[in-house]
Amino acid sequence: MTLKVNLTLNRAIRRGGCRRPGPGGAAGGFTLIEVLISLVVLGYITIYVFNALFTSLSAIETAENRLSALRAMNDNVNDLKSLIVAQSIKIPYRHTGFLYENDMRYEYTIGAVPLKSKKLCKISVLYHWYRGNKLITVSRTAFYPIPPAIVR
Repeated sequence: MTLKVNLTLNRAIRRGGCRRPGPGGAAGGFTLIEVLISLVVLGYITIYVFNALFTSLSAIETAENRLSALRAMNDNVNDLKSLIVAQSIKIPYRHTGFLYENDMRYEYTIGAVPLKSKKLCKISVLYHWYRGNKLITVSRTAFYPIPPAIVR
C-alpha cells in the first residue's frame, strides 16, 4: 500500500502538481484570452481609481483655497470693524485690492454701506480667484452698529 501511494504521488509531481488535466490531456491553467480579459478589467479598475484620486486631490486644493479666502475675509471684516469703531473711515466705504497667499492671487472688494436706519452698516466682502479657467467666488456679509458721526 505504501508503494502504491508513493508511485501515485511521484506521477502527480512529474505532471506538474495535483492539477487535473484539461482537454486533450494538457495541464490546466488560464488561456491567453482569459489573461487578456483580466488585464483589461484590471486596467479599467486602475483608471477609475486614479481618476477618483485626482478628483479628490483637486477638491482638497479647492477647499484649501476657499479656506484661505475665508480666513482673509474674516480678517478684513474685523479690520473694517475696528476702523469703524475708531472712526477712521467715512461710510459709505469701498476698497478693492489683491491678496497673495499660498501661491494664489485673490482679488477682493470690501465695502461698508449704511442701512436706512443709519444705526447699522452692512459690511460686504467678496473674494474671487481663478483655478484654471474656472472663476471661484466667495462672499461674506456682516452687520455692525456704527457711530453716527462717521455716516456721510
